[in-house]
Amino acid sequence: MVFALAMILPAVLPADTFAVRVEAASVKLSASKATLAVGQKYSLSVKGTKAKVTWSSGNTKVATVSNGTVKAKKEGTAVITAKVGKKKLTCKVTVKGNYKTLYKSLLTKGTVSYSDKNGKGTDKARSFALLDIDQNGVPELIVNNAETSGFFSTRYIYTVKSGKIVYCGRYYVRGENYLYYNQKYKAVYTWWWTNGVGGQGSQLFRLSGSTLSSYKYIWEGSDRPGSSKKVYYYGTSGEKNKKVSKSTYLSAAKKYFKGQKKYSFVNNTAANRKKKLG
Repeated sequence: MVFALAMILPAVLPADTFAVRVEAASVKLSASKATLAVGQKYSLSVKGTKAKVTWSSGNTKVATVSNGTVKAKKEGTAVITAKVGKKKLTCKVTVKGNYKTLYKSLLTKGTVSYSDKNGKGTDKARSFALLDIDQNGVPELIVNNAETSGFFSTRYIYTVKSGKIVYCGRYYVRGENYLYYNQKYKAVYTWWWTNGVGGQGSQLFRLSGSTLSSYKYIWEGSDRPGSSKKVYYYGTSGEKNKKVSKSTYLSAAKKYFKGQKKYSFVNNTAANRKKKLG
């Protein structure tokens, strides 16, 4: 009788079996689907385990994957697989139109829409430039509300995210009709002069994800109208800065505001859109 009971009762499970099952159940991919534009990169990760992950793409002509980084190659769909032990996790990637197609569609309208903390509305799209500000492989579209001969303008920046155009932000320029870029800090550069008390300032803007924000700011000028006494300011933006010594100002100017490269805008005409965007 004792023998029979022993045959019926289950064997004692190892102490860590439950933990293994819990980990297996909690292992998951950071996304189950994603929509990208041609040329865009997207990062996937496996959560809930420290085990080795083997990545593969079901259609390498559409999208490739390396260590979780997916790169969109051409329009279509591809299933990205992350294999952890015997467990397979998948993400369906849909690749849509090339960023050139998306940008061309926006520019053809002749106007751009914007919405941020400073307001919202529409503006003229009179000229444009392409520049990979954050150096991720897909250039941003910088739209000017002035033609290439204009020295005063607002510049609107757009990028492509999940197969769609995303508004990043805007900045105002005074006294320049070129696009200046600081490759070291991945930032667009602008400078201006100040009426009244006199003086001049410089500012760098860069992308954080798909949001444009001020990175560095300096300004020098008279402390009051008619005064020859100079004051200096340094900070991250026009709202966030403080008065500093001349040496601190010059040090910041030398470190962050040197070596900008100059790029040209082209007027937003059908011929230029075809030449730049196909």
